[in-house]
Amino acid sequence: MGEGPLASLLEVTRGLTILSEDTLAGRRLRIATLANELRVAGMTAAAACSFGVTSELSGTADYTAPRAWAGVLHAAGFDGARYHVRHDPRGSLFAVGWFGRAGRLARPPAGFSQELPAEVLLDAAPFGIRIAGRLQAQP
Repeated sequence: MGEGPLASLLEVTRGLTILSEDTLAGRRLRIATLANELRVAGMTAAAACSFGVTSELSGTADYTAPRAWAGVLHAAGFDGARYHVRHDPRGSLFAVGWFGRAGRLARPPAGFSQELPAEVLLDAAPFGIRIAGRLQAQP
């Protein structure tokens, strides 16, 4: 779950740079309201390095290590882990992975949803994200 609309878009598109209008039309931005306080491991904190955490954990396409860390953190009493969004090379966007059963939630968390705001697509442009059919011709 991205900490903000741009982080969420980069997380869900996973490196795709050309998105169809149909794909976007089916997407909603959900603002979740959590029922209680959760204990989240700060995988981006400087102190995480002393436990063996590196930025590779957020940047890898192989989820073996992140899943292993999730298991260890969950066993230690954490409810989730905060990490850098993989497709943000600047490292300034964050997301939180909640621990629990894998797959789509049967019932999403309380909150509200809305269409993806147009300004999010403008914010995504520097990351190379474009909408199919709206590409500008190159000279």
